[in-house]
Amino acid sequence: MTVSPSLVAGACLSALVLAMAAWGAASDPAAATATHGSDEDAGAYVAPSAEHLLGLDRNGRDMLARLVHSTRAFAGPGLLAAVAGVLLGAAAGSLTGWSSGAPGRRLSAIAARAAGVVLSAIDAVPRLALILLAALAFGGRMWAVAIGVAVSFTPTVAAEITSRVAAFRQEEFIDAARAHGLSATRILLLHILWLNSRTLLMKWAAYLFGTMVLVETSLSYLGTIEGSMNLGVAEPLPSWGNMLARAKDTLLTQGWPALIPIAAIVVSIFGFLLLAEGLGSLDVRGLRRRVRD
Repeated sequence: MTVSPSLVAGACLSALVLAMAAWGAASDPAAATATHGSDEDAGAYVAPSAEHLLGLDRNGRDMLARLVHSTRAFAGPGLLAAVAGVLLGAAAGSLTGWSSGAPGRRLSAIAARAAGVVLSAIDAVPRLALILLAALAFGGRMWAVAIGVAVSFTPTVAAEITSRVAAFRQEEFIDAARAHGLSATRILLLHILWLNSRTLLMKWAAYLFGTMVLVETSLSYLGTIEGSMNLGVAEPLPSWGNMLARAKDTLLTQGWPALIPIAAIVVSIFGFLLLAEGLGSLDVRGLRRRVRD
């Protein structure tokens, strides 16, 4: 089986970001706020050197240490958004897909209709508004923002799972599983979600993680630019977003202080989106192969 270039490239870039996140989790947090340099350098960015590979910021803090520790701002929330979004979408999609058109299941049909109403209500709210509402309501706490991201994507994930479950529910192997006395829960979890939908769910997990990187860095950037708004990660804690906000005025002069967080943000988001695209292509090829067989 040929592996798509987007899957390989996305997996490599995503692995690089996750390795940096693991490095940041294992490192001393004090390294990101410790000051270096001389009094003459105070208030200015110091160019990279052998001692400080990415230089020092205006406060004399090591840029590499801050870049690495910034991954703490989105790694945990990204994982939360990915897991919560996939679980909520899979649960809602399984309920609506399994119950649609199935005779003699009145309770299930009522539950499916209720789930459909809730999903429609969530889908009617713009994603950005829902995420900003979560950020403002909980003072920029990233766990709340992650839940907001997960909930905002639940209708989209559920719609794909609904189609998948409804299609597989008519397959002969599902009828055979029922004839052998397997419960609907086991059929859904094992035969449909795990054996035939896990690549689809992995696609959405990668997409949600990449989305969380974008959301966290954007909120931290806005929170730093607009000091009155309690959004994202605030100084002295590091985030790629607040690193960029503090260095934006150097883009046309020194350049490198702003390009460092920009490169980190672009590579991370691009990597996870490529991974999601590659997994989506792999899922489609798997379905086509099953149809042929």
